[in-house]
Amino acid sequence: MKEFVTPEGQAIIQRRQAKGFPSQKSLTDHSRKLSSELRKSTTSYLHVSLDRIKEAEQSKDVGLWVVESIATLLECDVRDLLPKYGLIGCQLDFAEQHSKCKPGGILKFSSIAIDLACGWENIAAAVELSRAKHTQFQLLMLTPDPGQLPPDAPGEVRAWSQGAAAHYQLIQGVLRTFRPNKHVSMEFKHYASLPTVHGMRVDYYTIAPRYYVSECSHRPGELEIYEWGEGKYMIADRMPNRTYSGYRQLMDRFDQRFQELWDRLPTNLRFDSMDYET
Repeated sequence: MKEFVTPEGQAIIQRRQAKGFPSQKSLTDHSRKLSSELRKSTTSYLHVSLDRIKEAEQSKDVGLWVVESIATLLECDVRDLLPKYGLIGCQLDFAEQHSKCKPGGILKFSSIAIDLACGWENIAAAVELSRAKHTQFQLLMLTPDPGQLPPDAPGEVRAWSQGAAAHYQLIQGVLRTFRPNKHVSMEFKHYASLPTVHGMRVDYYTIAPRYYVSECSHRPGELEIYEWGEGKYMIADRMPNRTYSGYRQLMDRFDQRFQELWDRLPTNLRFDSMDYET
């Protein structure tokens, strides 16, 4: 729509232009151009920054303040910006980390598993890939007896317990004839409490401890589901002053949960390849 300008206003505009001032239209156009450029640059900056956040968390070559700064800018939880992984992603990273380890030392796995449906594959891969003098597994898995679960345990947890029974039977059968050509030891304990934080901590003998951790949670909706956390795994190293605080909190919760269960529960199954050496 054409703007109406009074003769007095037109005279003021002409005097301003004569003195070199920009017209109101050019100011408006310039303002719009700046706004457009700002939006483009901001979008680009955020895109680059989010990619950089992921690099920073993985490579540790950028201060973690970048992560918190961008989260503050976007007014969101920083955990929403950092990468999350599924089990396949964890397995790929797991294999890559093994390739970095030099032969020797002790390689220790501390795991809070649910039914070990996929965890057993990780154990098999670790045994095959390990070049350690001693590969040690401390494994907590959900009780194979649903009757030991809390009375109010969700239906999903009871189903996991039934799955744990099948996998535990499978593991027992495998270990009866398992004779690796390296020192491998495994210890299994069953817990009957509600699964919460779960996953695995790997203590490498040449690099920092690495965590693969997720959490069970209720998913609200018409059909409320107790999810086990697929696609929400954190993969991170515990490095002093270089690990995002939210990750450290989850690591601490995992360690505390593991130690509390491990210290009070009896051993259900033990295997040590040294027992079969001749």
